[in-house]
Amino acid sequence: MHKMNISGDNWLLFRAWYEDLTTKVKWEGNYSRGFKEKQGVRQGGVWSPTAYKVFINSLLKIYEEKQNWSYIGSIYCGAPTVADDVTLIANDPYDLQTMINIQMDHANKFRYTISEQKSCVLKIGDKSEHSWYMNDQKLNTPINATHLGIKRDINSKFGVKEVVPDRIQTARKTVYALMGAGLYGLNGINPKVSVT
Repeated sequence: MHKMNISGDNWLLFRAWYEDLTTKVKWEGNYSRGFKEKQGVRQGGVWSPTAYKVFINSLLKIYEEKQNWSYIGSIYCGAPTVADDVTLIANDPYDLQTMINIQMDHANKFRYTISEQKSCVLKIGDKSEHSWYMNDQKLNTPINATHLGIKRDINSKFGVKEVVPDRIQTARKTVYALMGAGLYGLNGINPKVSVT
């Protein structure tokens, strides 16, 4: 936050906001005993997404400064990021390993962990044999993987072979779920329901 010139009363506000936090877990209508949060960004907090963006921005700047990876026109797109999901995109297997190493250096420097089990490499349009490593563990190279709810597939032209059928299935489930509340498939909401 210091790098974003947050100081004085604003700094004190954020410090007070995150000091002595306790959390309870809600499961099936019941709450756990409270426990103190000692580090990290509060799950579900209003400020949490912005605080995480401030934190991860230093890593994204490193990627952007290297400027030898993926572009669309003149726009750098080598590390699209949503919340704590970072995707690394490279046209060369050695560049990708370099990006992974930069990510791991950042994680070690700021003491956070990246799950090797949740991480994988999709080789779209590349038939060469290559392995990538994170913390000396070989990363999986599956045929497909889901990222941010979108299934990517290396056998399709654009890596999204399953997207349309999956979206149709999700839409169908949503419509069926809403029919109990008065939604009708052909003409929208029942007029009696929409007036009340």
